[in-house]
Amino acid sequence: MNSKLKGLIVSGVFVVCLAVVAIVLLAGSKDDDKKPSKDKDSTSSSQNNEVLNKKETPLVDYDKTQVKKIVVENEFGTLNFIQNKSGGEIWTVEEIKDIEQNTTLTTAAANIASSLSYLDKVEDNASDLSKYGLVNPVSTFTVSYADMDQTEKTFLIGNESPKSGYYYLCEKGQSAVYTVNGTGLRYFMSKPEFFVDLTLLDTPENQKYWPEIVDLAVKRSEWDYEVKFKTVDETQSVVSTQIMYEPITMSLNITNSMDVTHGMWGLAGEEAIVAFPTEEDFAEYGLDTPHAVVTLEIDTGDIYVLKIGKAIYYLDESGNETSNVAGYYAYIEGVEGKDVIYSVPVDKLPWATFKPEDVMTTLMTSNYIYDVDTIFVKENSNTYEFDLIGEGEKAPSEVTMNGEKVDVELFRNLYQYIITCPTNEIYWQETVKDVYLSIEINLKDGGKDKLEFVKDTDRRTVVFLNDRPQFLIARTWTDLFVENLTHLKNGEEIKEHI
Repeated sequence: MNSKLKGLIVSGVFVVCLAVVAIVLLAGSKDDDKKPSKDKDSTSSSQNNEVLNKKETPLVDYDKTQVKKIVVENEFGTLNFIQNKSGGEIWTVEEIKDIEQNTTLTTAAANIASSLSYLDKVEDNASDLSKYGLVNPVSTFTVSYADMDQTEKTFLIGNESPKSGYYYLCEKGQSAVYTVNGTGLRYFMSKPEFFVDLTLLDTPENQKYWPEIVDLAVKRSEWDYEVKFKTVDETQSVVSTQIMYEPITMSLNITNSMDVTHGMWGLAGEEAIVAFPTEEDFAEYGLDTPHAVVTLEIDTGDIYVLKIGKAIYYLDESGNETSNVAGYYAYIEGVEGKDVIYSVPVDKLPWATFKPEDVMTTLMTSNYIYDVDTIFVKENSNTYEFDLIGEGEKAPSEVTMNGEKVDVELFRNLYQYIITCPTNEIYWQETVKDVYLSIEINLKDGGKDKLEFVKDTDRRTVVFLNDRPQFLIARTWTDLFVENLTHLKNGEEIKEHI
């Protein structure tokens, strides 16, 4: 269990890694948020050394294929472990049969039941089982075996023993008391959700051919707009396969946007919190009025809706919530077998925290210079026409400004100044379009981009891209651009905007 979520999950549910059987990993008690004293650490260390040097003894010893059925009764209710077929390797929990399950965990429970072992026999004929917690046990599990006698055994799990990580256990109707490794017993003390598969949406089987994103929409409780993405062809974006088209239209930074556009595939939770949630459960975990809703439509016609609810906070040393978010509760619609509320780490949920500016390219326009045919600039009553002469995917060999040749390298610097116009503050409000500067970039294939600059205040300017308000920038950028036109004409250095 990730330490981020400790203290927020019902006591008794533990994540068990089957490959790790070293007892030292079980040194923590149920109250993991409390720091152990130095004396306890010393005692625990001594006990662990003793445990590691002692061989366990079989309490039952069957082949795993001889386990027919397991029935568990604990504080969370009844769990029936059922084989998919007689003698089969795959087991499921009947109570959550419509939920996709982690068959590694369910099958491991059967394996433990076939070869249960103990470390110590504490008493051979205990007269008082209550002192071991076996009168009102933490859990009772009954195992049916397919041997000649059709044996059925019921075991009781009591308190944790002084040997940290070991629990008292006895067979129902018997007075012998044993200490048994809690690694395996956790399967019989857990709630049904412990056995839920934690992947919300599988990664495509064929990694070379991902589904095409028809539409991806993100809503957030603090936004009065949606951020939307879609897949486009290369004529619409040379930077990325997807673009943002709401609230503004912009190409994406491939590196920064990948988690947002493709992060739903392979998304996995930290823990399954509630299977088959009710309306009350949705309200409790903030999923009736979500913090964020992500709707993904792909080219197969499938639509997935991810709802992100209340935040989960890190805990301090006293077990109190801090202000730092560790994760969120989440629920996905449109995926079979996932009727579950999950806890998901915050770093797996970019939609809960990202801003549109985080995922956009920093280029105002992404047209390569070798694709440009002409550029028209209008600044108040002044006009400038640039003609670019060149072939193929190479920088122009010649550039004219109103019919006069200019230095090609200086022009390239001016073009770079244009395409790196600041994009760090988006803007899409309705604005009176009183244009004082426009830059029209015409491409060889007939396409074009048009930038228009409209006064907002004396110090700020609204930038329209292809007739849509997109950004707010400092007025100093346009002032310096006009100066740079003169610098280009005079063969002088193009100044950078700071």
